[in-house]
Amino acid sequence: MKRLAAVIGRVALGCLAALVLVACSQRDSQTYLGGRPVDLHELTADEVARAVRITPRGADVFFQAPPIQTSKIIDLRSVGEEMGITLGSVQRVRFGYLFGVLKPSSGAMQHYVLFESNFVTGDDRYTSVTTSDGERLRFATERAPDPCVPNCFPVIESLIVTVPEPVLRANLATGLPLNITLANGEAINFKGAPPYVQGYMQAVNAYRAGLAAR
Repeated sequence: MKRLAAVIGRVALGCLAALVLVACSQRDSQTYLGGRPVDLHELTADEVARAVRITPRGADVFFQAPPIQTSKIIDLRSVGEEMGITLGSVQRVRFGYLFGVLKPSSGAMQHYVLFESNFVTGDDRYTSVTTSDGERLRFATERAPDPCVPNCFPVIESLIVTVPEPVLRANLATGLPLNITLANGEAINFKGAPPYVQGYMQAVNAYRAGLAAR
């Protein structure tokens, strides 16, 4: 797990920078795939499959689907009025992607979902992750690296959810909707993106087929 955490840590540093930079955008709502604007309703599995990064590292092979990043303007003026203070609008940014680790020697593979949000700051904020049918999934958190000493960014943790392959395959048509619960009782519900999950698995299956043909 330490090796996996090191890989995630390098990616998370880029994620944190993205969360901070995108927060300066003026768009009311925008979705990006791999850094480019995209309409998820028009996304195809083939597009995602072509963008999956496949990287051998030692005896393992790492797969990473292109990151999905969504940003939305949240108007806090009414909340500020209730509190007796002046608040404006802020941009909520959510960032995540599917990734997996394959051991070619045995064929065993483990899949994960990584998630970050600039609206979820602090330590130990995540309490549970479940599928749409209520199955609880194991998860861990990894603090996103801060390039400053002392720290200049708020604490943002990467949520890393372990997704068994049968669960992933069972949700190809649904896009793997997930329910994330926070320590304050707040819930983050994802509808899922079928072409995204299908494209990721398409790339995984193609690589496995290539290994079997050797």
